[in-house]
Amino acid sequence: MRRRLIGKELNYAATALAVFLYISYCGTPSVAAQEPTANRIEHADKEPQNWLTFYGNYRAWSYSPLDQISRANVKQLVPVWAFPTGGQNGLEAAPLVVDGVLYIENHQNHVFAVDATTGRPLWEYPYQSSRKADPSQPALGTRGLAIGYGLVYMGTKDNHVVAIDAKSGKEVWNVEVPDTTQCCGITGAPLLVKDKVITGIVDGELAHRGYLSAFDAKTGKMVWRFYTIPAPGEPGSETWPGDSWKTGGGSTWFTGSYDPELNLIYWVSQILNKPMVGTIRPLHIHGSIAHEETLYLPTEMTKEPYRTHEEEQQIGGLHGSIWQGLEGAHRVIVYGLSLSPLDAELGQTLAAGWNNKNLEEISVVCPDHEVVSHRVNLLLDPRRDVIVKGYEPQALEKAVDYSVRRGS
Repeated sequence: MRRRLIGKELNYAATALAVFLYISYCGTPSVAAQEPTANRIEHADKEPQNWLTFYGNYRAWSYSPLDQISRANVKQLVPVWAFPTGGQNGLEAAPLVVDGVLYIENHQNHVFAVDATTGRPLWEYPYQSSRKADPSQPALGTRGLAIGYGLVYMGTKDNHVVAIDAKSGKEVWNVEVPDTTQCCGITGAPLLVKDKVITGIVDGELAHRGYLSAFDAKTGKMVWRFYTIPAPGEPGSETWPGDSWKTGGGSTWFTGSYDPELNLIYWVSQILNKPMVGTIRPLHIHGSIAHEETLYLPTEMTKEPYRTHEEEQQIGGLHGSIWQGLEGAHRVIVYGLSLSPLDAELGQTLAAGWNNKNLEEISVVCPDHEVVSHRVNLLLDPRRDVIVKGYEPQALEKAVDYSVRRGS
């Protein structure tokens, strides 16, 4: 069963890791003499002072049962140390904590081991990417690490899986993930299951065929691969016309979970990326109107109040890349946009991104599609004939025509 998750993820703006404690770290590791293994993660509830995997346990709770910090005393938290990780774009990765050592990764795939009690750095692994930075490509984040068998595992943005010695920070193995498109990378935290490290592939900004890959935890050898889009002849392949299965997306970028009793992994297959057809360039796909000539305008384009100057600069760069992507679009879908307080943002986007010779139709998908469509009509270039249609999110088969006759 292939499922899709659409959600808003947290973005941490800080470039330093700060730890706030009610009192000093006092957990007593119950298995300090043992190295982390999949069996230890399976029984993570026995050592709640540790955080051995991305979600904390195989149940994917992302929740700690510790109760030392409560609603009653949370106001007493004070900073005890801070550790600068450097790099750009802040920290999105979830740290691991194993027997008093904290492991964290920054956006540039640099990994750090830090004494969780004092903040003292233990080692740093500065990953060297095999790709040059490309400002025209989406800025990919990193979400975390895995640990086991004395190694720290990381997926990289240039599509490698790396194992680092947990005590010394030295690279043990580094393998490039086989990928015929060579377009993508890994941003999600790997998942250690038994003797295998499982990783997905990056989000749907880039054309690809989504997959999961499993690697031998000790050697890095790839042992199996599962594709989220069926090849011709496989069950479900009849729903993918032509060669669309090769670049249709079905990304697996966010970390899955594991059920030890059933010996099953669960992984979300996300954004479907319609293939490039003619001059159409795919962007984020939000919603479920699936046509090859369709582009979806991501809700990230909406403007939130109270941004800092630095955040404005960063968002401005994102908008510029989206506008460039819209230059060749014949049809654009605005999904989930509401006007207040976003009217200026909508006008700016229309003027900068959609005033192109190819644009034929704008579809508005939101409960307030009538109000938004009327505003779209007002903001469009009056010299152009562009069809404007509205859709209820729950009734995409029904269209309301809001087109206004234009033309010079």
